Amino acid sequence: HEEVDDIINGKRTNWRKEGWSEVPKMFSDSTLQSHLSALKSRSAPGKDGVTNLCLKRLSKLSVLCLARLFQLLFESGVCPDEWRLAVLFPTPKAGKEQKHALDLRPIALTATLGKLFERVVNENLMSMALEKGFSSQEQCGFVRGRSTMGPTTRMVQRLRTLPMNRARAGAFLDVKKAHNSVW
Repeated sequence: HEEVDDIINGKRTNWRKEGWSEVPKMFSDSTLQSHLSALKSRSAPGKDGVTNLCLKRLSKLSVLCLARLFQLLFESGVCPDEWRLAVLFPTPKAGKEQKHALDLRPIALTATLGKLFERVVNENLMSMALEKGFSSQEQCGFVRGRSTMGPTTRMVQRLRTLPMNRARAGAFLDVKKAHNSVW
């Protein structure tokens, strides 16, 4: 236990050097419980075999212990190797023959605990980024509860308010297979 405490205290020192007054408290039992409640019951587990239904049925004490474990992992900068592994299942795309690898969509099953950990961290980091001004309030893509339809609608409304004798132009970019590319 002393080794773990030394590692965590060293990480906390690094956090302070980076400008944080304290390590952000990401994992309270109430936060974790709300994320557990939101899990889909019928989701396939990863290699570890832990199902969402199993996690949803945890006792309050187990949720508290899991929240503490997640917080310790976050503070120490440790991510279990098992959480980084995925079981891949190539699934045929709708309407495609299975002649080429591009005709298949990979389904990756990862550890349920790892996905839960990631969701809570992502939610907290996005919230902090917006709160501290690291992310624009106008950003809509990849922000929960915000649709790209909002900015599109505002742009159309602004264009309609321009006088009829003013020129209007728009440029739109749709990148094929954008998620498969590195920019």
